[in-house]
Amino acid sequence: MAELLSADGRHTDVRIVAIGASAGGITALQRLFKGLPANLPFALVVLHHLPAGLPSALPGLIAKWTHLPVQPAISGAPPKTGTIYSIAG
Repeated sequence: MAELLSADGRHTDVRIVAIGASAGGITALQRLFKGLPANLPFALVVLHHLPAGLPSALPGLIAKWTHLPVQPAISGAPPKTGTIYSIAG
């Protein structure tokens, strides 16, 4: 969990769930994202195997499969509950 400060200055915990997939896991990821609830109680980080130097189309695909916000994973940025993070492509 990442410990963060809430708007009123209190500490709050954000649960982080990470999932990974290879190129063959796209269908499974699509099913997962289409079934996620609107009130996701954690931040979700998606790791996807790609050959070095190739851009990922996964963030754009995920955005089509879910109503949740999809953001690039940025080092040091605080995670938000109900948000999906992916390596920027």
